[in-house]
Amino acid sequence: MIDVDYGKIVKRSWELTKRYKWLWVYGLVLAVFGGGGGLSGSTGGGQQTKETPFKNLPEKLPNDLPEKTYQVLGQTTSLVQKWFKGIDPSVWILLISGISLLLLFAVIVSWLIRSWAKGALIAGLEEADENRPVTLLNTSPQGVRAIKSLMIFGLISIAISLAIILTVILLIGSGFFLLKFSSLLKIIWIILGCITGFLTLIFLFMIFSLVNIYAERLIVLRNFSPWKAWKKSLNLSYHNFLPTFLMKIISSAIGCSVGCLSLVILLVIFGIPVAILAIPIFKNGFHFPGLLTIVSLIVLLTFFIYLNFLMRGILVVFNFGIWNLFFKQVVLEENNEE
Repeated sequence: MIDVDYGKIVKRSWELTKRYKWLWVYGLVLAVFGGGGGLSGSTGGGQQTKETPFKNLPEKLPNDLPEKTYQVLGQTTSLVQKWFKGIDPSVWILLISGISLLLLFAVIVSWLIRSWAKGALIAGLEEADENRPVTLLNTSPQGVRAIKSLMIFGLISIAISLAIILTVILLIGSGFFLLKFSSLLKIIWIILGCITGFLTLIFLFMIFSLVNIYAERLIVLRNFSPWKAWKKSLNLSYHNFLPTFLMKIISSAIGCSVGCLSLVILLVIFGIPVAILAIPIFKNGFHFPGLLTIVSLIVLLTFFIYLNFLMRGILVVFNFGIWNLFFKQVVLEENNEE
């Protein structure tokens, strides 16, 4: 088992993250794709608050209101049903097909962008650790070159996951039918099957998360083919399971604590002015806010969302830096042993 200086890796990753700010662009992409005068509030003067816009409402509701309501709802439902029936089925087929193709296109584009950003960020962090210049111009092409291999590797991972899950389902299902004549054994088998399926999902999630760490860097930094990267990363995960798992816990703990703390700070910074602007709107009943108040709320919300994504993007770069440095140490140790 390799001897890992976790503190040194974390410190070095933070140094690279602070120094090479062009890498934040890739972190931001990955974060997006895997958060005065308007105080017067109302549109009128002070005298309007003495009158209510609901003063002309009847004091007593009609007795036949429920019956009339049902009639209106029934008529509306009938109109909607007639409208649906009046549309040709071919139109529905075209509409559903169009929406499905649009969603598929969006998924593929998102996958392409994520693969590009991952490849460029991994390559950029390697350049940064070697104290070489890091810009979008010299890192983006490396991300483009890695897109195809990273996507194929993703498909391999999906296929293997589905094969394992289907195997477990078939085993549980076959046992269920074999024991259909015994109620007690059937219940026991269902319970054991649920436990086995749950543990299988946890195991798959844990193993695949570790395999991805090594495979993505083998593809980008060592030019491995997707299948060769899969086999090699599985071997590295097996032989370095404990240090990799500990590094995973450390990076997750840092990311969770820093992410939660930064979110709380942003909520405090932006929550106070939002509350100051919003309280007059609801004071003594709802008042439609003035233009300045609306613009101020939109600006505050926009800055909050942007800064939240920026913080998440910085954390993504920091996390990728940790795994780049950890990967380099594992590979270096393996080469020394050979």
